[in-house]
Amino acid sequence: MPTVRIPADIENRPEELADIEDHYLAEERLRENRPAIPLDEVERTLGLAD
Repeated sequence: MPTVRIPADIENRPEELADIEDHYLAEERLRENRPAIPLDEVERTLGLAD
């Protein structure tokens, strides 16, 4: 997996890092022609569904 050098001003913001990671993971799925995972399926898998 490629690494990314993160600017110091972003490094201290964990929430933004999580968003950036989500973005890169989504791009990787697209490059590999893997289908997106619907949110309701993720919630069910994690036991978060109502």
